[in-house]
Amino acid sequence: MRTLNKHFLNGMRMVLPVLLPLAITSVARADDSDPSARVARLGYVQGQVSIEPAGVDEWAAADLNRPLTTGDKLWLDADSRVELSIGSAVVRLGSATGFSFLNLDDHTAQMQVTAGTASVHVRTMDENDTLEVDTPNSVVSLLGPGDYRVEVNDAGDTSVVKGSGGTAEVSAGGQEFPVHPQQQITFTGTD
Repeated sequence: MRTLNKHFLNGMRMVLPVLLPLAITSVARADDSDPSARVARLGYVQGQVSIEPAGVDEWAAADLNRPLTTGDKLWLDADSRVELSIGSAVVRLGSATGFSFLNLDDHTAQMQVTAGTASVHVRTMDENDTLEVDTPNSVVSLLGPGDYRVEVNDAGDTSVVKGSGGTAEVSAGGQEFPVHPQQQITFTGTD
């Protein structure tokens, strides 16, 4: 028995220096691929709402309380409504709206509205957080707590950005425009 233990320990001394770096590398890679802890939650659904999850090329009916993440798309038919919770922000989508998450992680919520209306209420916002609503012709960066509304026409060539409490910055046509509380800016054309 003593000889067996000695051979086992000698073998482990030879194998351990090889296996230990491999194990550490595997743990490091697992940490890099961990998904974000932050997801959006589908908290309210009214009417016909469809979802196309990331990586799936098929639309299905959206379920209440479904978690949403990067790459997920929503389509709201006429007379439909949705409410999404993302940390301290609430996003309400209106009738005939195309919506998707371009990026959603622990500090970033980058959303896209291709048609329809998105209203965003931000309760609190950390200085490291980024909230952004992209349209076909503009990028709307929400800079702090407040209420914001982004409307996109069906053709996708006109966007209206409204701020009612809170300041946003809109990038369009290579320029940046501030939107202060109680202001509205309309962007037309895709240039």
